Amino acid sequence: MKENHEYFVVDKLAVPAVLLKTLSVKKRLEANPELNVSEAVKKEGISRSAFYKYKDMVFAYNSLKVARMVTFFMELSDVAGILSKILKIIAGFGANVLTINQNIPMNGKTNISISIDTSGMDKPVDSLEKRITALEDVHQFTVIINQ
Repeated sequence: MKENHEYFVVDKLAVPAVLLKTLSVKKRLEANPELNVSEAVKKEGISRSAFYKYKDMVFAYNSLKVARMVTFFMELSDVAGILSKILKIIAGFGANVLTINQNIPMNGKTNISISIDTSGMDKPVDSLEKRITALEDVHQFTVIINQ
C-alpha cells in the first residue's frame, strides 16, 4: 500500500501542545547527544509514547529549508535521449542532481536511480514526479524521501 504524505504550514498557535512539546524534545536531543529520550520527555512533560507517535511526523519549518535528498527509482525504455529528457525536467524544477546509477539494459528496459537535492525547488516533489511519469518511456517510478 502506497502512503501519500501531504504537508502543511500551520501557525504555531494552531498546533496542539503535544506536537510543540515533541519538537522541543527533538531539539533537546539534537542539542545534547548525551541526553536520552526518557529524560527529554520528562523535562517537556509528555509521555515517551506520545513522543514516539509524533516524532517522525512533525518538523520545524526551518528544518525543512535545508537540503533534502530525494531518490527516484525508475524503469525506463532503452531508447536514446530518455535520460536527457528526465535530467532537463529535473533541472527545470530547480533541483540539483547528486547521483545517477544505471544498470545495463536488458530486454529493451533499464533501471535507473537518480538522487537529487530538492532545496532549490519552488514546486513540490509530486509535481516533478507527475511530469516525469508522463513521459512515454517511463514504465515504473518510485520516490524515496531521505531525511
